[in-house]
Amino acid sequence: MIIKSGGEKVSMGRSIGKLGVVVIAICVISLVGAVDVFAAKKRGKSKYKTVDVSNGAALSGVVTLKGKAPAVKKFEIGKFPQPEFCSGVDTKDGVRVLNDVAVGKGNGLQDVVVVIKGIKEGKPYDLKKTHVDMDVCKFVVTGGPSQFVGVVSPTVNFTVTNKDEAPDPKTGKVIGVLHNPHSFGIAPKKNPSTMFNLGMPEKGQTLSFKKDMKKIRRAPVMKLQCDQHEYMQAWFRSVRHPYYALVGTDGAFSIDQIPPGKYKVIAWHPILGEQTQEVTFSAGAKESVKFEFAGK
Repeated sequence: MIIKSGGEKVSMGRSIGKLGVVVIAICVISLVGAVDVFAAKKRGKSKYKTVDVSNGAALSGVVTLKGKAPAVKKFEIGKFPQPEFCSGVDTKDGVRVLNDVAVGKGNGLQDVVVVIKGIKEGKPYDLKKTHVDMDVCKFVVTGGPSQFVGVVSPTVNFTVTNKDEAPDPKTGKVIGVLHNPHSFGIAPKKNPSTMFNLGMPEKGQTLSFKKDMKKIRRAPVMKLQCDQHEYMQAWFRSVRHPYYALVGTDGAFSIDQIPPGKYKVIAWHPILGEQTQEVTFSAGAKESVKFEFAGK
């Protein structure tokens, strides 16, 4: 017991208890503040900044396949819903094919994304949206040279539209073809994790998955597959800035307005993996690279 001046008696335990509460409160506030500062620094570090790039460098190159391409994947169309309608493309003698390693002129490897890694600031980042149509039971990536491969970003919207309708096998009534776009985030040494998974039964139906794209921060690759039709597949590489390119049908690509510096250039294919080269860019320089993937 503590006796204050004037004779007032105060419990020592109660006094220490109040002091403990104050100390704990101060510690909690300090900890929360530290976490907020750390989170803010982390967010600031990862955010790309647009600046003027004067006398920037340029990169051109080509991606090729050495040897034969792996065999196409085959699916018995009759094992999946709406087989008559879905056999309208990429199907022969009841077999739907998925050519996921496509080769063009001069053994140019198609469906490759080339990314320059490590650039924090530079030319404007104009990617507004990634859109996919489901057309005749096929994912069609729009707006680029590839219908099978595209890019995604944690801050950019991702939309899917169902364009399919066909007679109901039982009633004959024309109805929408049910598709179920299911996306997986894929990271090295980790099991694929679902990002979104939703049925789309109506023709003309469009869904936005912008909130789900935040999950791609934890995975560099996203696979899209229809749970109704296994042969419906598409792939996407995550990007955080505009220094990327999708190769053309001949495997060629180019990237401009690159800030001077030493960076890693990555060529990624969804089936054959990725290759990396380190390139040093000086102001106004024109550099070139070649990537060669092995086939069978």
